[in-house]
Amino acid sequence: MYTRIVIKLLLVVVLIGSVPTASAKRICDQCKQVITGGRSIEVDGRFFHTEHFNCGYCSKSIGSQKFYEHEGAYYDSDCYAEHIATRCRYCNKPILSNYVKAEGEPYHHDCYLDHVAVRCVFCGIPISDQYYTDPFGNVCCSEHYENAPVCFSCKRFLYGGKDSPHRKYADGRLICGSCLATAVTGLDEAEKILREIKEQLNEAGISISPNVDISLVTLEQLHEVSDEVLPDQLGVAVFEEQRWDNGEVAARDYRIHVLVGLPEYHFRSVIAHELMHVWIFRNGQAETIDPLLSEGSCNYSAYLILLRDKSEVAGLMRERMLADDDSVYGEGFRKVKEYVERVGTNRWLAYLRDNSRPPW
Repeated sequence: MYTRIVIKLLLVVVLIGSVPTASAKRICDQCKQVITGGRSIEVDGRFFHTEHFNCGYCSKSIGSQKFYEHEGAYYDSDCYAEHIATRCRYCNKPILSNYVKAEGEPYHHDCYLDHVAVRCVFCGIPISDQYYTDPFGNVCCSEHYENAPVCFSCKRFLYGGKDSPHRKYADGRLICGSCLATAVTGLDEAEKILREIKEQLNEAGISISPNVDISLVTLEQLHEVSDEVLPDQLGVAVFEEQRWDNGEVAARDYRIHVLVGLPEYHFRSVIAHELMHVWIFRNGQAETIDPLLSEGSCNYSAYLILLRDKSEVAGLMRERMLADDDSVYGEGFRKVKEYVERVGTNRWLAYLRDNSRPPW
């Protein structure tokens, strides 16, 4: 929004005859007396004796100097700049020409463009209409948003600057430099994290007793072992049963498959989610359970693990989970979280053992 400041550059000097007619009478706006001779000044249709055209702040004669009008009064340049002029919110210097007003604050045009204006990280052009932000405050204009590359895990805009180096995995996923720094790519590291998450869930009252194996897989491999292909799929838990001829279970094998290359905070949350599926396989009504209850419970398990991580990215992931508009993963998680906070962990798990429909 641009705002206009009234600046007077010229004075109109009028020569008045010694005996004006009634129709030509001019009244000094200051002393309210008829101007009968000598020089007078006309400004905006108002007349002044020359000696009465004074600064509204210091009362000294403005004379033929440049002056400013403000709320019906006139000021010389120095008084206006020092005492009357609006000041730029960025540099705090007086604004003596047209200016920009943004979010109720005034700025010099250059101050606004150089230091305040929202700019797209991809094209660098100041944005005057709709724009989009990533979780870290980076801004993208509507023109570039649809095809803007983002980190698969933290959703940061990958605009190629020094603050957003990134890598593209063979399966097409993009990962920013920050997430890449803790990416889990080795089986030994994955198994160590798996053991830690089982211990942490046990501390939270969720005991995962069976032995669970883990595999690191590509996106294509993950889809091959999944019953269904879901957008942004991160992992899957599977189990196999071996039975005696009489139908009794001889052994159960549990394995979770997780995308290789996830950053550690993301990897831990996926492990916790899939381990909760293992708990339901072993203790609950896995074959008939409502997805809202099962996926909501598994996401709640992931949320508990993310609560232990005090990093910014873990906090942003928790916020994303709480705001997720997915009718199953988002709504189910919020319903389970509310239920557990109301009845406690033990009653939640006891309900899961015997029921397949949500308790709400």
